[in-house]
Amino acid sequence: MKAFLFLSRVGFLLNLLFLVCLALRLFPAELLPQSIVSFLLVGGWLLSFFVNAVLQTLLLVLYLKGERQFQMPAILVFNLFILIFQFVYFFLL
Repeated sequence: MKAFLFLSRVGFLLNLLFLVCLALRLFPAELLPQSIVSFLLVGGWLLSFFVNAVLQTLLLVLYLKGERQFQMPAILVFNLFILIFQFVYFFLL
């Protein structure tokens, strides 16, 4: 269960990076150092989707087994909404 809590926090941070990457599309990123831009792009565009998908799949499995008690519902709901937005953004737009 501690691994799930850790993964949900990591997913939350990566989802925040995803939102920063969306903001970088609107504003110029030339003012930032290249290493920071690279970190934001890898964490926001690539890792956030995969970690979020694994997290929500694991949450569904734990919920169906009846082993999961919701301790952080705000983070879980935020991660779920960001995953839905990522599906729409990556696959439908």
